[in-house]
Amino acid sequence: MADISNRTIVSLLMIVMVVTVVGTVFSVNKLEEFVGRFAMVTGAATSGTGYVNLTTASNNAITIAGNVDLGTGYVNSNVSSANISTDVNFTAGSSGLTGWFNSTGKAWSANSTTNISITNSGNTIVNITFSSNQSVAAWLGGTSPDVRVKFRDDPDEPGSCTGSYPANYSTQVNATVQNVCTSATLGQGLDYLDTADNLLVYFNLLIPRNVASGQRSATLTFTSTANQ
Repeated sequence: MADISNRTIVSLLMIVMVVTVVGTVFSVNKLEEFVGRFAMVTGAATSGTGYVNLTTASNNAITIAGNVDLGTGYVNSNVSSANISTDVNFTAGSSGLTGWFNSTGKAWSANSTTNISITNSGNTIVNITFSSNQSVAAWLGGTSPDVRVKFRDDPDEPGSCTGSYPANYSTQVNATVQNVCTSATLGQGLDYLDTADNLLVYFNLLIPRNVASGQRSATLTFTSTANQ
């Protein structure tokens, strides 16, 4: 085999160097492209959205306090019916007598504590209605008995009812559902603010002289309906 000349060796070395440089440049370009793509993918995952959900609910609740106990008594013989009331502002008849005496013979005197209170203990304005478990005739008996009610704000919490009350003692106690503090307008009724959320129920009774002896009681059911 003939010896390879120096010129041939130099030519081969130059070819190798050119191939090496071209390969290196190509590899660097590919590496930069790969790094750029990787950086773009990584950056796309650094942002997003999140949600905070909250569901609120209204609390429709009322608290009834107090039971009216009128005690034991009788209708005076000089009147056909006795008229008594739990309202301290009750005005007696022209004679100044109510016609009702207790078991010790003392004339009737209204007591401010003998009333029922209704408190809005929830967090929404409500309409209040009520009904009795029986009619006045079934409750008291006798000739033409009558029991009527008055609803008013607690004197210590004026503005409790932003709806409307029935006229004083225009509502007779019976088994039908009747209004206490109501409004057809949303946002009006018995308020829930702690300083103005309480109303009182007053009773006015007409008791016939011929009513039969014995204990008598009636149950009143008060119902609240959200109005907000």
